[in-house]
Amino acid sequence: MTTFLRFVLRSAVLLAILLSLALFAGHWHWLPELLTHFRLPTAVGFAVLTALLFVAKLPKSGAIVAVLLVIQCIPLSLHYLPFTKDNRPTTGPELKLMTFNVLTSNNRYADVEALIRQHDPDFLLLQETSSEWIQALSSLRAEYPYQIEHPRSDNFGILLYSKYPFTSSEVDTSKEFATPLVLASVQFQGKSLNLINTHTLPPMSAGTSRSNQATLEKIAEEARNRDAPLIVAGDFNCSAYAPSFRKVGPELRDSSRGRGYAATHRRYHPLLGIPIDQVLYTDELVCTSRQIGPRTGSDHSPIITTFRFAAE
Repeated sequence: MTTFLRFVLRSAVLLAILLSLALFAGHWHWLPELLTHFRLPTAVGFAVLTALLFVAKLPKSGAIVAVLLVIQCIPLSLHYLPFTKDNRPTTGPELKLMTFNVLTSNNRYADVEALIRQHDPDFLLLQETSSEWIQALSSLRAEYPYQIEHPRSDNFGILLYSKYPFTSSEVDTSKEFATPLVLASVQFQGKSLNLINTHTLPPMSAGTSRSNQATLEKIAEEARNRDAPLIVAGDFNCSAYAPSFRKVGPELRDSSRGRGYAATHRRYHPLLGIPIDQVLYTDELVCTSRQIGPRTGSDHSPIITTFRFAAE
């Protein structure tokens, strides 16, 4: 092997170490935390580098990167290990929920409506809904007679449509959250159910990071103080790998666990696709299926989940 190739490989090892340290630093600062969303491409890169180092007969360097690879794979394992999937026994009727960041500038209204009708969810939670989106989807109101609509001219309009009546509803526009948070209680087949629809800011500054953490803390509070089963869904602008995600608390289960890695933002891109749209739920429920739908003109993909009540 030439001296130049050895230099390149050893430089790559140094970069891998620095990247790993930066990922760890995400516990304390919003900027390196952004890197934690890209666990899968990072792990793939480390795996390729490990193989190259052993082929190049640099076993010590290869062993170092292999250890870093294992560290990267630990959080990813939650999406692949069978025992992380919620397989508890269930009872009662099935409910279906769809969450979708439709993208404000997207004009494929008819295609999105067709997708919604195809899956026919009981509860529809959309983000980035402008007044144009509200008008374009107005024909859905016949199937969803209970509506919470909060259109905005920016990218943070939000709505929740339900086939079942609300017992209470609120759009929380507190300044600490920066974006609206929809909270609703419904009667589903004779049972009470709470729903939250959220769309946090892209965490591109210390201020937006604080705002997002406040939203996650509010969600955790709602989960702790719930008087009924709770489902939280929306565009979190945060993956389950980010330290901030832990603020949602232990009361909420992640519907993606045990179902494989599934990017929801820029899903079409093999390196930049990340899973920042979430569907979370409390112990009274069991997620029985989870599907990622087509983008339909958006830079996000919808998530369609089904639930049943956990058997007592």
